[in-house]
Amino acid sequence: MNMDMLKQLLEQQHTDAHFDLFLQFLDRLHDAATAEALHEVSPLDAREILGWLDDFIYTAQETVREIEDSTQPAALHRYEHSNN
Repeated sequence: MNMDMLKQLLEQQHTDAHFDLFLQFLDRLHDAATAEALHEVSPLDAREILGWLDDFIYTAQETVREIEDSTQPAALHRYEHSNN
């Protein structure tokens, strides 16, 4: 994927498909970690991957906090997505 395509993808509205793709990416990484085969899915070493995952987790937690702080409590019933 070239940088122009990546930039376009990042500037789009985030749909179910985008979130599903991200979840599939993490699931594939998890499968590789479970099989002790990270090298099959990434050229990065384990320390670098852990650093990225820490950043993802921090950013996700902050995003959840911001959404919760700016949304009426009654509107926060979380949607259960299916992970097929």
